[in-house]
Amino acid sequence: MLSFMNSVSSYKCKPILIKMWKISISLFCLVVSALPSGTVGNYNLKLILTGFCALAFFLAFTSQKINASAIKALLICLCSGLAIGFWVINNQSFSISYAIGQYQGFFTTFLVCGILIFAYLQKKTQSSYIFKAIIIGNLLYCIFKISVVALVYLRILSFQGFLNIMNYFGVEPITLEILPRLIRVQTISDVLTPFLILVVTKESPLHKKYKYTILLIFIVSLFLSYARLLWIVAIFSLIMNSPKMRISTKNLGAIVAMIIITVLSLLYFPLNIIVDRFFSNDTYASDTARSTQIKGLLVYFEEKPILGHGLGSYVPGLLRDNLAPYTYEVQWLAFLMQLGVLGLILLLFILFAGLVFIIYRSESTTWPFMYIVWLLMSFTNPYLTSSVSGVVFFVLLSLGGQNKVSQYGITILKSLDTRSKNDI
Repeated sequence: MLSFMNSVSSYKCKPILIKMWKISISLFCLVVSALPSGTVGNYNLKLILTGFCALAFFLAFTSQKINASAIKALLICLCSGLAIGFWVINNQSFSISYAIGQYQGFFTTFLVCGILIFAYLQKKTQSSYIFKAIIIGNLLYCIFKISVVALVYLRILSFQGFLNIMNYFGVEPITLEILPRLIRVQTISDVLTPFLILVVTKESPLHKKYKYTILLIFIVSLFLSYARLLWIVAIFSLIMNSPKMRISTKNLGAIVAMIIITVLSLLYFPLNIIVDRFFSNDTYASDTARSTQIKGLLVYFEEKPILGHGLGSYVPGLLRDNLAPYTYEVQWLAFLMQLGVLGLILLLFILFAGLVFIIYRSESTTWPFMYIVWLLMSFTNPYLTSSVSGVVFFVLLSLGGQNKVSQYGITILKSLDTRSKNDI
């Protein structure tokens, strides 16, 4: 009798524990996609939610079978992050706090990607909540950014007030006055947006109703980032999904709104603000700074070419960021200087293993192409190491790693497996 009651109790608790696991993963995706630093005030929500995910995982999966592929993927990500840790020890000339700070970025990237891939592989047909949380999180970030820029433009919020708000979230955004009172705002969260355009434009029942509204918000936010490369990647995402962009009565209003806003923008804002982003003196100065970094990093690399100078190292007298002097626009050459030839080969082996996986699994050229674009982006800005970067890797690997789903790649979870609601 006691054994029967225990089994009944276990059966009732199991769905609750599974639901708790899904909620913790959803909140984790939401926070990572919405908050560039993951902090609010003095609280690191990413760290807190990582702990919740670990606890929920322990409670939910101790009494049932874990997907072997999911645990292998998680272990591969964790081992990859740990392998890079050798170059923390290899740092002998620079502050250990810098080495730990840079390594934290590496490990966080692999950890976030591993957690999301694990959750995804546990039950693919019931993993739509992951993508939904990621899209909603980044959408909330875009709405917040657009709203703040509008408040500054309307003189409701001062520029200093804007900086105070961003500092509360632990962010130091890249800012620039595009037009009088119209400011540029760019953070690491912006790098996720062009890849989510690729996701949203897929034929997915999750976002079919609001597809063009979401796209409109994403595009406006990307314009305000005033980043050439992000514009180009967004255009790639739209072009590579153009056969899937269908017009219907449901989305006609959103399409008309996009056209009207685009026309008004071209009439109200001078076209030279877009041209200047590519050909102005400020752009030339930015590109010149990258050329200077390339020369300095290559010269410094030659001093320790095999194992590099270690994580946290930087070229004396050639600093991009006083708080994180080890970061450079040309991130790949910074990695070469810091990790050396052997370390860079290890990192490339890990990253190109993902590319080979996508090429092998995907019937479309879209996902391998976008994965290569993602890797190449770090020749212009330090994009590859952050929690948001981990989300980008997850999106590309999970969606690009599915085959035989549609002509243009994959569609996100067209149906849920109602026959196994209690199984993840």
